[in-house]
Amino acid sequence: MHLELYQFRTTSTPDLLRIVKFDECINVVKIHHIWRVGLKWKCDCPRGDFPTCRHRILRSVFEQEYMIDSGWFYNWEIAKWLPPISFITVNKGSK
Repeated sequence: MHLELYQFRTTSTPDLLRIVKFDECINVVKIHHIWRVGLKWKCDCPRGDFPTCRHRILRSVFEQEYMIDSGWFYNWEIAKWLPPISFITVNKGSK
């Protein structure tokens, strides 16, 4: 299964959010930004000129769940949250 993981972060500019897309190995694949213009949100992605895009939909998901700047990952494909890296425990097994 192909994973598309996302995180949202605030920036030093008010009403500007950074969206980071990761692959299954937590490598950064793409970075986009969305910003508020009046009551609407704009995006710098290829679908930014359309009425909506995945990033604007995801902003609502992150905002409703209070996950912006949380470090949690959102898996777009299965609509599930994954914990931040610091929460993941590696099981090294026992001898």
